[in-house]
Amino acid sequence: TAEDNVSYGRVEAVEFALKDLSKSNTFWVAGAWQVGEGWTSATVSPAQSVIWQFNFSAYTGMLTDGTSYSIYSRGYDATVPFNRESSYTTAVFTWDSQPGVSTITYPVHNGDAVGSPVFEGKYIDTILSKGKRVEIKLLAKTGTNEGLYWKGGATWVATLADADWPSTASAGYYSVETGTWTITGPVGMPTGQYHIFSRGVDNALNKQSAFVVEYSS
Repeated sequence: TAEDNVSYGRVEAVEFALKDLSKSNTFWVAGAWQVGEGWTSATVSPAQSVIWQFNFSAYTGMLTDGTSYSIYSRGYDATVPFNRESSYTTAVFTWDSQPGVSTITYPVHNGDAVGSPVFEGKYIDTILSKGKRVEIKLLAKTGTNEGLYWKGGATWVATLADADWPSTASAGYYSVETGTWTITGPVGMPTGQYHIFSRGVDNALNKQSAFVVEYSS
C-alpha cells in the first residue's frame, strides 16, 4: 500500500526493490539480476491511498528455494517536481515453491472402512515453510451417493470446487511435529466403493499436485 495524506496529495507512482540476501549487493530489476540497487515500477492507479501490485508469476523461476530476499517500496506524489519517499520499511521473506507429500494410512488401499470413518495419514514437508494443513477429496463410486463428492458434514455434491476440499483446518487435526493427520469423515457413510485423495498444503500455500488414489469400500 501507499498513501499521501497531505492536503490535495495523491500517490502517482510506486517502485519496489528486490534484493537477494544470499549475495552481495544483488538486486532483481525488471526481469534480470544486477549488481547494485535498482528499482522496478509497480502497477498503481493514482489516488490518495492506493494498493500497488506487480505480477511476478512469469519470474518465479528466478528465485531460489531456501533463499531469503528483502523487498521495499517507495512512492512518488503528483507534485511538479515530484516528491519521492525517502524512508521506507523492508519485508524479508524466504522463497519456497515446493509442496510436501501426504499419504493415506486409513483406510488402506482396497480395504474396508467403518460407516463413520476417521481418515488418517501422514504429511511430511521438510522444506522451509513446513506443513499447514491436509485436504481430502472423497468420491463415491457406487452406492447411494454414486458420482458425488463429499463436501464436509452431511453434504455431497456433483462438483467439488478446488477450494471446497474438506481439510484438517476445519474438520480434523494435523501435527507438524509428528507429520500425522486425521479428518472425521461422513457420519453413516452409505455402503459402497469410494476413491479418496489427499493433498498437503504448506505455509507458503503450495498444494501437492501428485497423489496416489486409495480405493476402499
